[in-house]
Amino acid sequence: MAVIVLAILLGISLGLSSLIVTKIKIIRGMEESVIAFYAADTGIEVVLVERQNPNLSGYSGSVNLGGGDTATYDVTVTRAGQGSCAALNFCIKSIGNYKNTRRAVEVRY
Repeated sequence: MAVIVLAILLGISLGLSSLIVTKIKIIRGMEESVIAFYAADTGIEVVLVERQNPNLSGYSGSVNLGGGDTATYDVTVTRAGQGSCAALNFCIKSIGNYKNTRRAVEVRY
C-alpha cells in the first residue's frame, strides 16, 4: 500500500515539475519577445524623427541593454504607392532582434 501511495505521489510531483519547467521557458521567451518588440519600436522612432525626409535605403542599429546585451533593429522605408504601400506618405517596417527572437512593427503615415 505504501509503495502505491509513493508511486502516485511521485507521478504527481513529476507531472507538476514538468508543467513548471515548461511555464518558466515560456516566461523567459516572453521577456525576449518584449525586448525584440521594443527594439523594433526604436527603429520606427528613428525614422519618425526624420519624418520629412527619411532615408529610403533603410536604417539599422542596436540598442544597448546593459550587462553586455544588445538588441538590434532593421528598418525598411517605402514611399506611398510603391509596392504594397497604401499610406499617404511612407510605409515603415521595422524588425527587432534579441537573442533568437524577432518581432516586427509596421507603420503607415
